[in-house]
Amino acid sequence: MAEDRFDEAVAKRPKAAGERHHSPRPEGTLTSPSLNADRIGDDTRALLAAKLQLTSLALNCTTHKEICARFSSVNALTAFTPQNAYKWLKGKATPRLSSVYSDWAAVLGGHLTPTFIATSSIVEFSEALRISYALSETAISRVLQVAQPAAAADAALETIAVSGDPASHWLAEHVLPGRYLAISPAWSPLEAGQLVVGHVDITLLDGHRSMITYRENLFDRSLVLSGEMVTDDRYAQAILYADFARRKWMLNLHMPPFPASLLAGLLSGSAVIDFDGRLMTSRFLLIRDYNNGTIGSLSGYAAPEPHVVDEWLALLGYQQGDERLTFAEQTIAFVLGNRDGSLIDVPPEDQRALGLALDKLAPLEGRRPAARDLYSSTAKIKSLLP
Repeated sequence: MAEDRFDEAVAKRPKAAGERHHSPRPEGTLTSPSLNADRIGDDTRALLAAKLQLTSLALNCTTHKEICARFSSVNALTAFTPQNAYKWLKGKATPRLSSVYSDWAAVLGGHLTPTFIATSSIVEFSEALRISYALSETAISRVLQVAQPAAAADAALETIAVSGDPASHWLAEHVLPGRYLAISPAWSPLEAGQLVVGHVDITLLDGHRSMITYRENLFDRSLVLSGEMVTDDRYAQAILYADFARRKWMLNLHMPPFPASLLAGLLSGSAVIDFDGRLMTSRFLLIRDYNNGTIGSLSGYAAPEPHVVDEWLALLGYQQGDERLTFAEQTIAFVLGNRDGSLIDVPPEDQRALGLALDKLAPLEGRRPAARDLYSSTAKIKSLLP
């Protein structure tokens, strides 16, 4: 039964340009969990090779042995052997066993189903990996440039079909603009252990440039920091200037994929009220406001209580439920916690997990119209995700 559903899903996949259509398998013939290699064109083999290359990149595997070791770790009897891996990565053949795609899904952490991995286009697959592994557009383009022309053509056609414009709304500078609630640990020794709550507005200027403005109200005094923010495929960075003093703060944020409900990074500088004059770095978390500022001017110090953060999330428009309270607890642990060692960092896996949890709570109707239309066009991807 599982094999029949697998073959049916593969048969229903929209064919890329130049890909041959095949008739259903005659009854009574040998059952194969994947399409017979003799009936698969060069374009299908190239598409598989490109997906494997993206997977290797996402898992930071630089050799065939490394990617094979990943498959062996989830299934000691996997068909993803060094000999097969060489042929598949070179676009010379395709797997004959559906178990390969099950192993593939396990290697990627279970975020994608075996059917999705087998039937998705290169754009759908790369976007799914971007969500889970923060792959940059530059890295994806580099893989496609060395892949077979058919896989690259599939990507180009899919991009135009989804976005209607090569300058897709998925670009980093197009998902950042909006209003956010900012949460960070208190720097002042007088408020040690407390949270600092502020507001951030990001507006698009041009190209890869945006304007970011941060506002907070501490000790009955308003603090406004602003500056130009530049982005690439992985990070957003800004030098923030205070409105009252000749001081600067450096902000570095991870670039999340659409809908970018959560931005996580580091804020470096010095506390406004600190008699020791220390230089500090702390984690900085931005949660998108889906209610167009109805949260008001909430800012200042706050106790690190999950129910308090949960109330903020309600005001910001996020869905009610136990998952929201769990996210509130994780938010506090993320902001106030830090790994052992001398570095204060934001590991990509932590930011990725927290961002995915918040995106699931985000209201679809609260997103920008252009982004909402684009997101709706990816229903095919969502229907194949677990």
